[in-house]
Amino acid sequence: MLNNIVTQEAINQCLGYIDGSKKDQFLELIAVTQIILDDPTFEDSIAGTSIRANYITTIIREEKGQLRFQCVREMYVDFSKIPIDFAVDRGHEDDPIIESYSILEKHKPTLRDILGVLKRNYFMPRDFSDKLMIDHINKLREIFTKYEILTFPSIDMPALNIGIIPIAE
Repeated sequence: MLNNIVTQEAINQCLGYIDGSKKDQFLELIAVTQIILDDPTFEDSIAGTSIRANYITTIIREEKGQLRFQCVREMYVDFSKIPIDFAVDRGHEDDPIIESYSILEKHKPTLRDILGVLKRNYFMPRDFSDKLMIDHINKLREIFTKYEILTFPSIDMPALNIGIIPIAE
């Protein structure tokens, strides 16, 4: 299922983190931008202390093209408190599956998270050997100018467990 995370509610949340002089430019930019998150795939860590969610993400900007990448979010989970397990009694309201999915949904990347990671990646140097990452940064720079990307909110400190992995196109 495709999920455009550019909603009015998400935009309003971002506006609280954007300098007043840049709000109008941000609103104009986000009006011609879609950010689509596919349903995630999940994998747990070897140690069993975290779950990693991978979202195939597509940014579409009118007249500028699109960029696809994986947005990866790692969530630390205390399995002794919230087990990811099948409940024996489906009628019981403390269903661990429902609780587990609500925890995972709570950690879904927000518009601010995605924009903050894009802003962080935009200014990465291109002087390393990962050609796929260099291509990703170049495409990002084709879609957004430096002045446009500076209107994006910065990444939130608790969201440092989020990142982008380029996809070969």
